[in-house]
Amino acid sequence: MNTSCSVISCISESNYESDMLGIVEPAISAIRTSGRFERMKGEEIYWERYTPDAYVGSIVISHGFAESCDKFAEMIYYFVQAGYQVFICEHRGHGRSYRAAEEMWLTHVEQFDEYIQDFHHFMIHIVLQNLNEKPLFLYAHSMGGAIGARYLELYPGVFDRAVLTAPMLELDSGNIPMFAAKLYAGYQSFVGNKRKSLFIHKPFREDEPFEEGVATSLARFNYYLNKRIKTPYLQNSAATYQWMRESLRTVKQIVNRKNCSRVTVPVLLFQAEHDSLVKPGGQNRFISYLANGKLTRIIGSKHEIYRSENEILQPYLDELLQFYHDFYETKGLV
Repeated sequence: MNTSCSVISCISESNYESDMLGIVEPAISAIRTSGRFERMKGEEIYWERYTPDAYVGSIVISHGFAESCDKFAEMIYYFVQAGYQVFICEHRGHGRSYRAAEEMWLTHVEQFDEYIQDFHHFMIHIVLQNLNEKPLFLYAHSMGGAIGARYLELYPGVFDRAVLTAPMLELDSGNIPMFAAKLYAGYQSFVGNKRKSLFIHKPFREDEPFEEGVATSLARFNYYLNKRIKTPYLQNSAATYQWMRESLRTVKQIVNRKNCSRVTVPVLLFQAEHDSLVKPGGQNRFISYLANGKLTRIIGSKHEIYRSENEILQPYLDELLQFYHDFYETKGLV
């Protein structure tokens, strides 16, 4: 097997939207197949697969809270350029997948384990059936990073390497003490409000301020906001009390020394310097408990590192692709 680690250049921010619409989207749509599966009757999960003519391995993307396949078009393009086949599914409550909440902007889950088991079904019935005996890597962001981290603990040996980018391993409750947030979410779920929106969350806003967002690239922010405005299924913006309760419970479970000891593959964790959604403590503990883990702090980045300005995004992209490439070197495949 031959593989290279040539530099993949980030798209220019000055011509970003035109390049995304005229180059990136046509390029990846030409090699995209999609489908749906039912792990639970009547609860369809939407997925996509991007298969170039020749590829050296596959990458599975696990997206974050209130995200979608569409939001990762640029990263998919880079991965395909680097010679990888790409898989992604939209977690329940997101995008075109099954929703338990009637409001399109509201994200609900009864148990966080539903995300894990949906993902496992996707892996077993879609991903692992289409690898052609080539290496398999994980790329997981935020909530998807929590899903990915827990998956690595429960199903060791499926992935060859994993990248967790700003993973949700300790939530930031802002000015509200975490113990109070946990008690309040539990109380609201207990009294029958588990499907209601967290009081700190609001419906989708078409005039969402860039300054209040978690990306540092205005071009990338505007590109996806325009898509969200036109597409209701991309308008997730709030979580229910039960989602918060389950997320807090699962995060504690993930960052447990015994559970972390089950992770057998090399893990690269990217930490954002200016992250307003997740705290670094959980990430630090998780990576310190791993047998083969590395943490890289991205200076100047907000939570969505992959939507940073090019001066931040390019070295981030270089390092994560090099991390995947190193697998081939350790196996003598280059």
